[in-house]
Amino acid sequence: MFAILAQVLAPRTEGEGAVSAETGRPGMEQWKILVLGTLRLGLNADYDRIQELANQHATIRQMLGHGLWDEGEPYALQTLRDNLRLFTPEVLDQINQVVVAAGHNLAGWPRVIAHPRLPQNRTCPIRASGSSA
Repeated sequence: MFAILAQVLAPRTEGEGAVSAETGRPGMEQWKILVLGTLRLGLNADYDRIQELANQHATIRQMLGHGLWDEGEPYALQTLRDNLRLFTPEVLDQINQVVVAAGHNLAGWPRVIAHPRLPQNRTCPIRASGSSA
């Protein structure tokens, strides 16, 4: 999953290559990009709304790794834009595919077949014979 996120790291402002995978741009780690990027796409929210949620919503701040009483560094609007602009619906779909495949594997559904109601590149799990629900 984080290998997919590594593809969306923003380019350095000076020098060559992408920013550090551990820290991203100032204030943003890959986990924070995943959480805030998912919120932005899932809520169809603009960056101002994401900034307000990241700075003010206690539960979201906990998901981002802040303590309950930890004010921490506020998320700047430009930092959010720089880090989240490359987190597209296609990237979220790739991550979803990895998570779903891992869940199917964990549930014992390693085989997949094409399903007529799903797009051509999607598959549907088939339980192995003899497995229970």
